[in-house]
Amino acid sequence: MAQSSSGLVPDFDSGDPAINAYVRRLIAEKLEVENKATEHAQRISELEHRLRESERREAVALKERAQAVKDLETHKKLTSVDHKTVEQLKSQLQEEHTTNAGHAAAMTKLELDKIK
Repeated sequence: MAQSSSGLVPDFDSGDPAINAYVRRLIAEKLEVENKATEHAQRISELEHRLRESERREAVALKERAQAVKDLETHKKLTSVDHKTVEQLKSQLQEEHTTNAGHAAAMTKLELDKIK
């Protein structure tokens, strides 16, 4: 089989024009399929690259989410401790106020007793 002038489809001569046309059509279809296979391989490569990038971004997002959850838990614990501390301080202030009021009343009574 000699190469045709276009270089894509080899010349074929079986002596029967119908067979020659059929063979040339098969060779042309084979070239089309090879071209499509090359295009699909390139597309697959591009998609695989995009998938790897997507997986990398997902891994980063998962790490950031885990850190955010950890930070939230820490914040909740600190807020809880702060709330308990505030409640304790309020209670302590109320006790001191009651004690101070009692002392003030006692002092007032002592001063009144001194005046009498």
